[in-house]
Formats: sequence, C-alpha cells, structure tokens
Amino acid sequence: MTRTTALRAAVAVAIGALLPLSPAAFGMIPGPPTPGPSPTPNPVHAAYDGMTAKQRVGQLFMVGVATSGPSGRKLSRLQRLDVGSVILDGNSSAGRTAVSLTTARIDTALTESGTRPFIATD
Repeated sequence: MTRTTALRAAVAVAIGALLPLSPAAFGMIPGPPTPGPSPTPNPVHAAYDGMTAKQRVGQLFMVGVATSGPSGRKLSRLQRLDVGSVILDGNSSAGRTAVSLTTARIDTALTESGTRPFIATD
C-alpha cells in the first residue's frame, strides 16, 4: 500500500466515522428547540375573547354620570350600550358612603362577563 493510498483510506475511515453524527453536534445547525413550560393564560386575552364586538366597542367609551348616581333609565341605557367606563361628574357633599353606594350600583349593573367597568371621578 502506497503512502497516498494509506492516507486516502485513513481519510475515508475518519469521514465514515463522522457521517453518523448530527451537524448539530458540531454546533453547525441548531438542534430542535427544548420544550419549555406551557405559557400562563393571560386573563386580559381571556376577557377580550369572551366579549362580543358590541361589548368591545363599549369598552372604548366613558360616559358622564352625576355623582349622585345615574337614574334607572340612564343605567338601563348604559347597560344596553355595553358602556365600559363611567365618570362621576360634579361635586358631592354626600360623603364617602353615598359615593361608594353609587359606584357599587354602577359596578354591579355594568359588569359584563367578569369585566368590571372603569369608574373615574372629576
């Protein structure tokens, strides 16, 4: 066996030994991603997905209501329109308890599919 033939045989054996190895083993090609933990469900996405198109639009509007509270008729209208936010307009000297009762009434009436209204004051 000549020196060239021996060298060719050695190279062929070396290549043959390396062929079964994955290119990823050499870092040339990234291997498959390692599966991670399942993502935590996002409650905001769940609430949004549970809304109708009308309810989603209603979330864009803030309607003014007297600090003393909306009339039954106005509250029914706000429910029908799926309004997502209310601002209490005007001054009140009725105290915290009265305002708390007003906001609780609005909150109960306008909570839709677990999504509570945003109530602001002026």
